[in-house]
Amino acid sequence: MLTDMKTLLDIAEEKGCAIPAFNVYNAETALGAIFAAEEANSCVILQMYSRLFSNFEAQFMAPSILEAARNAKVKVAFHLDHGANDEVITKALRWGCTGVMRDASTSPFEENVAILKNVVERAHAVGVSVEGELGHIGVAKDGVSTEYTKVDEAKKFVDETGVDALAIMVGTAHGHYKQAPVLAINGDQDTTVTPDNAVAIAQAAQNGRSWLIKGAD
Repeated sequence: MLTDMKTLLDIAEEKGCAIPAFNVYNAETALGAIFAAEEANSCVILQMYSRLFSNFEAQFMAPSILEAARNAKVKVAFHLDHGANDEVITKALRWGCTGVMRDASTSPFEENVAILKNVVERAHAVGVSVEGELGHIGVAKDGVSTEYTKVDEAKKFVDETGVDALAIMVGTAHGHYKQAPVLAINGDQDTTVTPDNAVAIAQAAQNGRSWLIKGAD
C-alpha cells in the first residue's frame, strides 16, 4: 500500500529498526524491491534519482511505481532522492512522490535552512514528507571522511525547517569504498550524531534527545 515517508519513519522509531530504501530506475527494479519486501513482510522505500526528474524518465516511471505501491501487501513510500533544485521538487510533487529530499547540503547553513523551509511549506501542504541534508555526504573515491554532523546543529536545523527526516554525516559516503569508513557509532553522544543506519534524526531532535539509536546488530 502506498504511504508517506513520515509514516514509515514513525514505524522505524517505534520498532527501533531501519527501513531499506532502494533506488529504482525501471519496472523490474521497482517490482523486485516490492516483491522482496513482501517476502520479508517489511516496509520499503522506493527512490528515484534527482536527474531522472530532470528529464522524461520519472514522468513515465512514476505511474508504474505508484500502481505497484498501491497494490503491494506492505507499506511503500515513493521518494525523490537528493533533489538538486526546486524544479525537480515541483515535478516530484506533481508526479506522485510521497516523500521528497531537497539536498542543499553544499550551501551555507542559513541558506540550507531557508531552502528547506520553503520546500517543507510546499510539500506539507499536499501531505508529502520532506528530507533535508546537513553536512555534505561525499563520494567514496574522495577518501574516508572524518567530519560528522553535530547534534546541536542538527536539532537547530530540524527546529527551524520542520523537516521530517535529515540525512547526516556519520562517516559514510556514496559509492564503492577503497578503504573502510570510520563510522561515528561510539563517539561523544553530546556532540556527534551516532546512528549507523538510515533512520532519520528528525524525531530524535524534536524529542530533545542527544542521539538517535544504538548501533544496529
